Amino acid sequence: MFRLKSSHHINLIYIVQILKFHLFSLFTGPSCINEKELFHGTRLTKPESIWMGEDGFDMRYSQNGMWGRGTYFASEAAYCHQGFVFRDTQTQQFQLFLAHVLTGDSVFLRPDASIKMPPLKGASNIRYDSINGITNGCTVYILYKLDMAYPAYLITYTLGS
Repeated sequence: MFRLKSSHHINLIYIVQILKFHLFSLFTGPSCINEKELFHGTRLTKPESIWMGEDGFDMRYSQNGMWGRGTYFASEAAYCHQGFVFRDTQTQQFQLFLAHVLTGDSVFLRPDASIKMPPLKGASNIRYDSINGITNGCTVYILYKLDMAYPAYLITYTLGS
């Protein structure tokens, strides 16, 4: 499940299971749950601010991406390592989350940076719960609501020669 590229030697430092009951109690979401384990990198944000914070994953702090401003989760750790993981410059260690994500009723869309929320389902007033797409050969899921993802594990690693 956790792999980067065959040319990289990964030194797994540790994996911390996060048991933050306050965040877990917020972990609600759509009636069509469809829970997945997906990876999330925090770039310049220290991971502690997410799992120690009050709101967990919060798209209000996100930058615009290929599918607009949302919280992005990847099916592959290697995708996160391509510029989305947190890197501690003092220890040269990388960190990313393995999260429990409620994707709900997700719709596949092509990239569109102007997206602000999932589209409506057909002619109804009900929206999809999330959007998914493919970039660099990896499936990504984008959430536009809070409380649909829980940071379950923090993975810390280095790259060897």
